[in-house]
Amino acid sequence: ADYDPEITSLLAKGEFLILRATDAAEVIGKDKFSFLYLPAKFSHTVSGKIDAVFPSDTAPFVKALLLGNTDSFRENLETVSAFSICGVSHIVAVSGMHVAFLVGFLNLLFGKRKSSIISIPVLLFFMALTGFTPSVSRAGIMGIVVVISQLCARENDNITTLSLSLIILLLINPCAVKSISLQLSYASVLGIYLFGNTFNSVLKSRLANRGLFK
Repeated sequence: ADYDPEITSLLAKGEFLILRATDAAEVIGKDKFSFLYLPAKFSHTVSGKIDAVFPSDTAPFVKALLLGNTDSFRENLETVSAFSICGVSHIVAVSGMHVAFLVGFLNLLFGKRKSSIISIPVLLFFMALTGFTPSVSRAGIMGIVVVISQLCARENDNITTLSLSLIILLLINPCAVKSISLQLSYASVLGIYLFGNTFNSVLKSRLANRGLFK
């Protein structure tokens, strides 16, 4: 096992040791806590179904979009470059958009009251499914807080919810503050909360003056 405090990207993800296997892995028994690996097993199963259903040039994108698994997607440098040039690389970064769609789908399927109760375990499972990346953890925690506020008939405050999610992540792993993914995720959401309405109003006003918006 090696430990290098300079590897900040690994520290930010909570990986403090690097282990290198000298022999092939061997299954020696069934773990009684195997349910903890259910998200990983589910992800592997869905990934296999995606490979079976979608063409080889499409499957990596679908897996990145749905599961947050970008390993095969990033192997195609041409596709990655095209996404970067077009400025749409964020689409394959599982974050608030995916959580919003998931919660919205549950609302549509079960109704607001029932979905609020169902959403909490579903969001936790989805966070585990996508590997608890900073962006999805931030969005998932914020989603859970919003759901709890609805169940308690309390008004949600965006800045407070955002701050609480950051506190929880840093309590779990203080080194996560070094993660560029975390920094960009929180900076972008904070920018939306602070300046989103202003930019929206200015944009609507300019479009209305040109007759492009009513």
